[in-house]
Amino acid sequence: MSLFINRIGVFSILVPLVVLFPWQITAQASAAQDTPKIQTKEDPPLATYKTFANALARGRFAEARAHAMGQALAMVNQKEGNKDQNKGNVGEGTDPQFMVLAEKKSEDGSVVTLNAMQIVQPSGQEGMFKPPILHRQDATVLKTGFGWRVNAFRDRLEKCCLP
Repeated sequence: MSLFINRIGVFSILVPLVVLFPWQITAQASAAQDTPKIQTKEDPPLATYKTFANALARGRFAEARAHAMGQALAMVNQKEGNKDQNKGNVGEGTDPQFMVLAEKKSEDGSVVTLNAMQIVQPSGQEGMFKPPILHRQDATVLKTGFGWRVNAFRDRLEKCCLP
């Protein structure tokens, strides 16, 4: 008899949770079918891109410049010249999340082109109530004698689906 009551009790607790939070269940079910995955293994070109994009989002131009060359370096210098307009938009307590949508490597592996999404939580106390900022980014990362460097970088803001 007590086993039957426990099963009914658990059922009566779980059913309201499913009714109250159905988006979590559908998000988990659809996440298994989606092809873009959050990267868990850090290969050097991906790590260089993430460090560069994170430094740009935080307004750390010297750190971004250390990982850039070519067109990306010119872009960092231009953004640094407009410091008032391009303050870092990431809170220090939050780390941006990255999702690689496409990755293309050259035959010899010295050039990697990434198409990725960077998800940034706005900084400041009012940032808790704002939706995240979505950056659609294209980056070309080259292997040089000094390690991997971001050679070309394009950043586009995406409209977020949250209110």
